[in-house]
Amino acid sequence: QDLAAADVLLEMSYPLTYSVLPDLPHSEHVANAAFRKGREVMLHLPMEPEPGAPAMPGPGEIKVGMSSGEVARLVEDDLNAVPHVRGVNNHMGSRATADPALMAAVMNVLAKRKLYFIDSRTTATSTGLAVARRMGVPAFYRSVFLDDTETVAYTLGQLRQFRRAIEEKGAAIAIGHPHRTTIEALAEFLPQLERDDIQLVPASELVR
Repeated sequence: QDLAAADVLLEMSYPLTYSVLPDLPHSEHVANAAFRKGREVMLHLPMEPEPGAPAMPGPGEIKVGMSSGEVARLVEDDLNAVPHVRGVNNHMGSRATADPALMAAVMNVLAKRKLYFIDSRTTATSTGLAVARRMGVPAFYRSVFLDDTETVAYTLGQLRQFRRAIEEKGAAIAIGHPHRTTIEALAEFLPQLERDDIQLVPASELVR
């Protein structure tokens, strides 16, 4: 919903992967702009959180109890709302991703479309990664959230944790949001990764 933040991120000379929510005023514009810049685009698929969550996922939400046909229709609609999509990650979804039958219905669509899945791991009980791999959908998972607290200092600390995860495991994904503080921290920290000979790659490189 923030074109100014998207523009600043797109001016960064790093292959960040852009995860775009469907059916918002600038969804299509941001996805097209990222694609023109040679950046990878994912669908940020709205999924049901636990009851009492402080925010709602927004339009196109996948919910527990939906039939496989309903899930397929919604996922297709969400995919069609965001051009140039190479893969999908869940937006919220702590309740939805814990349901293996629901995740199987989602993965069925992704398998047909030959898309990958990144499990945002908004809950420790997520079945997303396991179901994706069982169904032959290329998949990976989030190691670090960058901005649960919106300060530059916090995000820099999370980026250092991200670097440790890469050093320990060989590869890792960090997820952040287009907050001003996150963008400032990325601008400060990403050159350090280059100096340390740590390569940033699109999400599709990791799901292999």
